[in-house]
Amino acid sequence: MNRIFGWRNSIVVLLSLFLAGCIGNLIQNNDERYMYRGALDSGLPEIYNTYQFNFLRTYRVTHQWPREADFCGAYRKHPTLGVQDGKSGEFFNVSEIYEEGGKTWQGSSVGKPPADFDYVVRSIKRMYPEYAVETDRTGNRYTTNKIVAMREREDGMVPVCYNTWAGTFHSLSFSLLKRTVNEWREYINQSLPGGTWSSVQIQGRNWFLYTLPLRPRASGNIYSGPYQLWITPVGNSDYSIGIKLGATMESLQFPHAHAKFKEAAQHLLESVRIEPLKSVQ
Repeated sequence: MNRIFGWRNSIVVLLSLFLAGCIGNLIQNNDERYMYRGALDSGLPEIYNTYQFNFLRTYRVTHQWPREADFCGAYRKHPTLGVQDGKSGEFFNVSEIYEEGGKTWQGSSVGKPPADFDYVVRSIKRMYPEYAVETDRTGNRYTTNKIVAMREREDGMVPVCYNTWAGTFHSLSFSLLKRTVNEWREYINQSLPGGTWSSVQIQGRNWFLYTLPLRPRASGNIYSGPYQLWITPVGNSDYSIGIKLGATMESLQFPHAHAKFKEAAQHLLESVRIEPLKSVQ
């Protein structure tokens, strides 16, 4: 990854240290650095790693993800090719994912105990305290230890793979959820109204596409908003795969990058294979 995109990714890390408004201003003040042809070419998705795992002891799932955005932290995985040249994608053997005792687990190929995978595939809502904010004599606001309310927060449904390209306001995510297509549609229609549904076939696989109009990003927010979401069932199970391309109106300031991210989303969709285990063993 070149210096420009290393700088952009560092912005995401700095979010926890600085006010969102300051970061937004920082990006705005430096946007002109990237507004010339070729500046965004390097670092965009071009080389892809491959992931493969057995699922529910019934299917073998294969998909790809951009190597330069390889933050697929939910997987227990082991490289099988050992690619070191920086020009090729790695092939990762992912430990099997299965259900047992009403939960979803991920196994281990190195003798470790199975890992709880519920936080990835299921909705897990927890209550967290909200503390009172007060003002001292000098006018500074501070958070007290006085609990004024309990708020529900979603701690589950964590994307398997995710990355944000802060410089162009794009993002990509790959999710594996214990959710049928109909449950997806009901959830999306309630939480993200205003989009349109369509059905597309890619590499012989049926995908359900939800498209939202591109909208301006919120003031001071460098993250991309939802734009297009593709959903496909995993065989006859009650699990499904979701691939999301995030973008905002500001993303259109970078037409070359926007076109490349649309191509990347198409590549990810074409890479998905779901095969019965019996046919591949």
